[in-house]
Amino acid sequence: MTLTVEESRCVKATAYFRRHMFQAYSKQANTEIPMFGLPLNALIDCFGLMVPHTSNSKSQVDSCEIRYNGPGSYFVLKRFDRDFGQTIHCKLKPMEPQEEDVDTILTGTNTNNQKMILKSDWLKSVFEDLDKSHQRITLNFSPNDPSLTLTAIGPTSKWESSYPQSSEPFISFECDRELTFSYQYDHIKLCKRALEHSIEVSIEVSLNGVLYLLFQIEGSSSTKDYIEFTVS
Repeated sequence: MTLTVEESRCVKATAYFRRHMFQAYSKQANTEIPMFGLPLNALIDCFGLMVPHTSNSKSQVDSCEIRYNGPGSYFVLKRFDRDFGQTIHCKLKPMEPQEEDVDTILTGTNTNNQKMILKSDWLKSVFEDLDKSHQRITLNFSPNDPSLTLTAIGPTSKWESSYPQSSEPFISFECDRELTFSYQYDHIKLCKRALEHSIEVSIEVSLNGVLYLLFQIEGSSSTKDYIEFTVS
């Protein structure tokens, strides 16, 4: 299951729910479930009701049931509260996808993308050096050193840092041409929460400037989960 949220047709965040995250998962065989939309604020409110609000150990093992029977049905969240003996239901009416699909807007060339994988701790330290006065972030990729240069610009300040390919943060680096693109800092910092919980981040930029950030998060039992951000 995937959950995708977009902001102003410029940023898209996708969380991937893999099977190991479910206690039980069932889907009718040979049935494709088309993409559908949900009102974000209402969905967040429903998630708030599903999360136990007590430190009681029994509540911590409660599960939430998610059910959707396809077009024409409600998206249903249900949880039994053991502390109060109550069953909490939330029903949301799905919406048809908008005509102008955000996937069409936030799509790169898919060929000759420049890509690197970095340790998340390094990117966390970069965010710590930036402040809310910065307005734009410029990334410069190069096959020659410095391989990556980051520049943050604000009304009265400028921050810049460069990194050779052999530097400690890089796990892998693929670049065959020089590319420079700028992005709004307000859009980039939307990924900060995912970054804080990640151990590695893949940064990929297409030839038309679409930026992909894939955060690898280590879950329970050393499982790997992923959250993806796309920025244009």
